Amino acid sequence: MIWHWFKYMDSDPEDLSTDYSNRDSNKGIVNSAFEPYMLLLKEMKIINDNAFELTRYFDDGKNKN
Repeated sequence: MIWHWFKYMDSDPEDLSTDYSNRDSNKGIVNSAFEPYMLLLKEMKIINDNAFELTRYFDDGKNKN
């Protein structure tokens, strides 16, 4: 099982050289000031903590349809 987040950091809303629709969007795990989105990181930790067990579950031949 492999998963990843779309982007590490949000685009800088002050950077007028970026596309307007992309300037103030929330795509990262940190904002443009490198401040983390703690609720998102908390949920990502839950996934990471369970990744091995989930992989083992889905790789077990008994669980295939």
